[in-house]
Amino acid sequence: MDLGYINESMGNNEEALKIFAQLSSDSAAPEAFRCEALYNSGRIYLATGKKDLAMSTFKKSSEFSNDSCVGWPEFSKNMMNRIN
Repeated sequence: MDLGYINESMGNNEEALKIFAQLSSDSAAPEAFRCEALYNSGRIYLATGKKDLAMSTFKKSSEFSNDSCVGWPEFSKNMMNRIN
């Protein structure tokens, strides 16, 4: 996760997206990490003008249990509401 954040902060959004995508699809990763990775991907998509990708990514994150994902699904729902 840290490498994704580092790449994003350095302006390497494509690399950050690759890292977050790998983490979000890793079934061995804790569910909270997968949710967070999806949320972060959605943020990057939104920041780079890819609204449709942002919405679909936030939707995937919002479908996880809020209890197991420490709030990331709720954050994703809030972002979807802001986009609409």
